[in-house]
Amino acid sequence: LFPYTTLFRSVIEKLRQTKISVPVMVLTGDADAYHKNKVIELVPSAKQIFVPNAGHVSNLENIEGFNKALFSFLKSIR
Repeated sequence: LFPYTTLFRSVIEKLRQTKISVPVMVLTGDADAYHKNKVIELVPSAKQIFVPNAGHVSNLENIEGFNKALFSFLKSIR
C-alpha cells in the first residue's frame, strides 16, 4: 500500500470511531462535485461548500472563491 492510502484508511477509521462535536467544513472544487466525499459521509453535520472554477487545489485555482467560502464559514461559527 502507498503511504497516502494507509494514512487515509486510518483517518477514515478514526472518523468512524469519533463523535465530531465541532463545526466541519469540506471545501470542494466544483470540478470535483461529482465525486463522493468520504468526510461528508462520515461526518453528517459537516457542511460541504463548492468553490467555483476549481478542482483539487481550490485554494490555488480560485483564491478569491476559496477565501470567500472559508471566511463565510468562520463567521458563521463565531
